[in-house]
Amino acid sequence: MRIYTKVVIAIDSGEILEESGYDYDGPVALCGGGSSGPTYDKEYNKRMANLYENEFAMAQEYSNFWKGLDANGRPILDDNGVPVTSYADVELAQQAANAKLIPAQTNYQLASLNAAGKLIDPTTDLSLKGIQTESQRLGLASNVMGAQKDLIPKLMGATEVNASDVAARGVADVNQAFRGAAGGYVRDVSRTGAPVNMSSLNAFKAQSALDKAKAIGSVKSDARKYADEETFRRMQTASTVLGGMA
Repeated sequence: MRIYTKVVIAIDSGEILEESGYDYDGPVALCGGGSSGPTYDKEYNKRMANLYENEFAMAQEYSNFWKGLDANGRPILDDNGVPVTSYADVELAQQAANAKLIPAQTNYQLASLNAAGKLIDPTTDLSLKGIQTESQRLGLASNVMGAQKDLIPKLMGATEVNASDVAARGVADVNQAFRGAAGGYVRDVSRTGAPVNMSSLNAFKAQSALDKAKAIGSVKSDARKYADEETFRRMQTASTVLGGMA
């Protein structure tokens, strides 16, 4: 049995280009299995070799273009026969220009920092003055609010309408209107010449009492509605006054 230490095979044809090894006669450990044919795909390896070669050719073409060279590695010339400026030359020029700018940019940043440092004290003083001015304005506003706060109860007391007072005046008017209603009924019947009997008089009194009760209920309901609307109207007026003082 021969033990190979080195084997060189052409990947496209499978031809063995170089080999080295030695003969061996002794115990071995077998894995088993295996096959009698080749253990690689020649066609696949050939396609992969072509793919790698094409990729290398594309990379080489791009490298030549970047350097200002044609496919054959010769300089690309313009219409006057002068080699064109390559991208490599442009990048090198940009790097050189950027290197020259570094000291200027550094000095500019240092000058900006120094200028900003000098502005800190004036800016701080201005901010403190602004804070003091705002504090004074807030103090004045607080005084105005205090005056308004003291005035609110007075305005509220002046604007609130008491529904009970309104209702009482309305009930008094109703009572006045129905007072002597029975006597008036008797006089009106007497003028017609008809006799006044207790049955008709009692019926009139009952109807009169019912009408009076309805009138009083209506007056009280209207009094509450009027008091609410009038209070709201007066509060709007007081709010306008307070708003004008702000």
